Amino acid sequence: MPIKPENKKLYPPNWKTLSHLVRFVRAKGRCQNCGRTHGQRFLFSPGQIILRAAHLNQDPTDNRKTNLRALYQKCHLAHDCSDNLKRAAINRFLKRLFRQPTLFDFEERAPYDKINSTD
Repeated sequence: MPIKPENKKLYPPNWKTLSHLVRFVRAKGRCQNCGRTHGQRFLFSPGQIILRAAHLNQDPTDNRKTNLRALYQKCHLAHDCSDNLKRAAINRFLKRLFRQPTLFDFEERAPYDKINSTD
């Protein structure tokens, strides 16, 4: 997954190099979960395997070798699934409770500026 522009500041300046080292030097171009090879085509569907460097603890500021793993899209989504479901549940609850954007809606933090304005 590409990094969202609003999250780029959470990644180190050398992220592209670090990601490359994790995916192609350490993992040798293979998913560290299922073993599929980067660039491999799927037999019965369009598309191909794309490796991504995944943060195992979901924290993009934690770039220790033990926290980074090369995963292909499906394995990355499966790894993040429980965390994403928890975040979605919290967002739904907060939206119902406050009827406004939530803490996890990075794009919609501007409403807090309206609360603090003197108008």
